[in-house]
Order: sequence, then structure tokens, then C-alpha cells
Amino acid sequence: MYYSIEPLTSYNWELEIELYNNLYKKYIVDEECKKVVLPYVIPDLHLRYMKADSPLSYIGGRLGLGVIKNEFLDLLNIQEIDKYLIINKLFYKGKKVEQYSSFRGKYPIRIRGGEKSLYKKCSKCGSELTFPVGDNYVLMPNPSDLPIYTCGFNIVISEEVYLRIKNNKFNKIHIRKLPVFDEPKDRLPINLIF
Repeated sequence: MYYSIEPLTSYNWELEIELYNNLYKKYIVDEECKKVVLPYVIPDLHLRYMKADSPLSYIGGRLGLGVIKNEFLDLLNIQEIDKYLIINKLFYKGKKVEQYSSFRGKYPIRIRGGEKSLYKKCSKCGSELTFPVGDNYVLMPNPSDLPIYTCGFNIVISEEVYLRIKNNKFNKIHIRKLPVFDEPKDRLPINLIF
């Protein structure tokens, strides 16, 4: 069993416009599906807007950057977290944001759905975009023994990690069970391309 941790807030953080535009132009892979592949380390992520009220959020736009409260990250208590997440510092008005960091996952996982799930394959780069509809689940991940995966701005954690945090109260996030199946119920290929 896995658990998805999802932000409930619609507020997103925003990078300074010039920084966002430069990163987008430099690292966009495909204009058709707007796929962006960022380098591991992005120094000096300067924000023009921040909404510090949730343990988990995201930076607006198409860069695929999540935001996590450092206290929440510590609570997950995952040893050597940098094996699983790329963590970057955030700055606002020239000062480091002490309570939050940006993150991206090294091990993405797809949350899947039923037969009515939406699907589109980019004709240029081959990326497969999905929107799961119906009961959500994950297929057995590979590697399957990691404590944490990412799905967009969501974090997917193992049952072991969930048991460590389940008795804590969190505002503005939702934690839900994700059963694990061997075969997809959405009639899509097992190994979708990110």
C-alpha cells in the first residue's frame, strides 16, 4: 500500500518572471506538450510571490517544482532524502526562505485510474500525459522498495513512512490510500513515458 500526499490549497508560489522565463526557454524540450527538463541543481530560486500556509504546495508554471515545508520534510524522517528528492533553496526579497524548500523527485510514479481516464501522447517527444479518472491506484513501482516517489506536485510515500506521520494533524493537505496493482485498469500501457 502507498499513500498520496496532496496539497489542498489553490495558492501557488511564483518565481520572479524573468527567472521563470529564462529557465523555461533554456530547458524546454518540446513546445507541443510544454515538457521541461530541469538540471538537478537550480541555484537561487527567487520568488515574486509566496503563500506559506501549507506543508506541501507548488511553484506555478510548467517547471514542475514542488514546495515543501522543511519541518514536514523532517517529520517524514527519510534517511538520505537527497537520494529520492532534489531539494533547492528558495529566496524571497533577497532573503532565504528558512521554512520551505523546493523539490523535484528522482523517482516519478504515475497515479492511475479507470477506463474513463484521459490520455494524450505527444506526437513530437512521445511523452504520455494522463489524467486518472475513477478509483486511483499505482502499479507496482520499479524500484519497488523506495520510501518516497513523486507524482507531479504530490508525494507518494510507502506504508512505513505513512505509519510515522499518521497521528499528526496537517492543514491544507490530503492523504489518501493508493492500492498497488500489477495490471492497469485504465487500458493504457503499463510503462507510460514521462
